Amino acid sequence: MQTFSKMRRNSTFKTLIGLFFIFALFAFYIFMTDIFVFFPPMLGILFLFFCSFWISEKYYNFFLVLACLFWIELDKNLVFGGLFAYFFALYIFFYLPFFHFFVKTPWMKVVQIAVVYLGFGILYFMFLSSGYIDFWNLLSLLLFFIFLEGIVVLSYEFKN
Repeated sequence: MQTFSKMRRNSTFKTLIGLFFIFALFAFYIFMTDIFVFFPPMLGILFLFFCSFWISEKYYNFFLVLACLFWIELDKNLVFGGLFAYFFALYIFFYLPFFHFFVKTPWMKVVQIAVVYLGFGILYFMFLSSGYIDFWNLLSLLLFFIFLEGIVVLSYEFKN
């Protein structure tokens, strides 16, 4: 029989509970984006996490990002797997050739957020929009989202 001093704590279980808690908070935030239109869907920050977790091989966290992407798709009635395919294409064609060398600078992270949102806006306008959505209104909303997420990323980067 083991004594309490020799028992090990299950760190995998704690990690999974923490990731589930983060996902629940993110799901609540996405529900709030339906009510408050000016809340950004955090696509740019999710892309930064997507790239950093893929490179650092933190697969629990990477699957959390994938779950968040699929939750956005489910809530916003987007094509299932479309955001993952878009993030993967951005990772292969833009992040690896261009941004990987400048990833340490905070301003390049803002540029990455801008590329994510502007590319998503172009794809959304080309394939998913209806006649009721004006391109300039969509562009102004995306620029506002880029501004908000850029402030979040820069405040985090300059804090450290």
